[in-house]
Amino acid sequence: MIFATVSTYKLVQNFDDSAKARGLDPTKINATLYLIRNGFVAPHYKKIGDNLMSIADRTLFTILDAMGIGDIYRVYVYMKKSENEYQLAYIPVDFVPQNKEMFDPKDMKRMFDRGYEDASKGYPWKTEPPGLERSEITPAE
Repeated sequence: MIFATVSTYKLVQNFDDSAKARGLDPTKINATLYLIRNGFVAPHYKKIGDNLMSIADRTLFTILDAMGIGDIYRVYVYMKKSENEYQLAYIPVDFVPQNKEMFDPKDMKRMFDRGYEDASKGYPWKTEPPGLERSEITPAE
């Protein structure tokens, strides 16, 4: 099994260098970044076998997910520091995977149908990463 991840943050970070190389002042550029996370932003329970391979597999997936979520926060901070806009989409937290294998066609169709339904109603882009959204913050008592 081969895993690969691309750091979205590194791509955005190189934006300043690319702008400067073209004689542009990155602080004068107004932009909106539309970031689509092809994954979950909250962990889902998954029963695994009690053997080293199953535990290692789940651990690797958890680490890769954490890296992707970390990129979401780093990109958000970068965009806010540069006074630019940030729009985020991800697999809804209430979508519970039912797949029996990694690339289960039935579950992929369920996910596609859910995304299509959400988009047809006017997708509610998030302007902050999960956990920072005003509606998700519980006031201290």
